Amino acid sequence: MSEVIHGDPRQVWPEAAKWHPTGMAEAVYRVQLTDGTNAYIRPDDGSAHLLARLTRTVIPAPKVLAIRGGWLMLSSLPGKPLHAPV
Repeated sequence: MSEVIHGDPRQVWPEAAKWHPTGMAEAVYRVQLTDGTNAYIRPDDGSAHLLARLTRTVIPAPKVLAIRGGWLMLSSLPGKPLHAPV
């Protein structure tokens, strides 16, 4: 099962920059990693194992990059993010 969320994800992921909230029903943030790529941080709802399985299929799914402090860091999918600034 997933961990309990502990506090602000910015404290859990201090290496992430350019935090942009993108979630509608839950806290989801688009962030920039130290190598310049984008990733998403959201609460760990226990779906990491399912996402890992989906990445081995033809179904587009983000890769779980890390799990820390009750939060998932996910890769972004190809294409323009749904809530990207215009």
